[in-house]
Amino acid sequence: MEVQIFRAALRFFAERRIKTHFDVAGLGRRGPGVRVSSCERIPPETPVTTKYESAKLLLKLYDLRREPVMRKARAWFREDFHPKSAEEILAVYRGKTSAAYRMVTTYWNMAAALVLHEAIDEKMFADVNGEHLMVYARLQPFLTEFRGLLNNPMYLDKLEQVILRMPDAQARLARFRRPAPPAKTTSKGPRRVA
Repeated sequence: MEVQIFRAALRFFAERRIKTHFDVAGLGRRGPGVRVSSCERIPPETPVTTKYESAKLLLKLYDLRREPVMRKARAWFREDFHPKSAEEILAVYRGKTSAAYRMVTTYWNMAAALVLHEAIDEKMFADVNGEHLMVYARLQPFLTEFRGLLNNPMYLDKLEQVILRMPDAQARLARFRRPAPPAKTTSKGPRRVA
């Protein structure tokens, strides 16, 4: 019984981030049992990363985007993926271009999770990235229905949270919702992406 009370007390203090010092001399014996000899509130955690560490992670994300298969998937998403319905997204999700679709969407959802967990500074992330806005803008009109088709209400939730927290989110998304101009043909071939 006393051990259960001790464990419950530890859980109580841990949940409230209170550092405790216990006098456990009485455990297992009749008598006074466990006494709390002092309590102090643990100070809030410092940021997980510094600006320098955040910048290093952003550069690592940039390097990942430059990987040839990822670069090809991003080009496909930007140039060829213009869904008109949740069913069309589902067909892509399950079809022959599934790998490219998933590579792009999960990359940006993962990057957004790093921002939400403060591994990357949110403002710095917003200042140096824009592609995630295009990805979300393409999917957003159908996202609620698509989540239902997948039976996954959390699908791309981290990406959505990061974008909707931006003060100018709607204005930035509106730029990607305009019809894209016709592709220019050049003798050099398709445009390369970073």
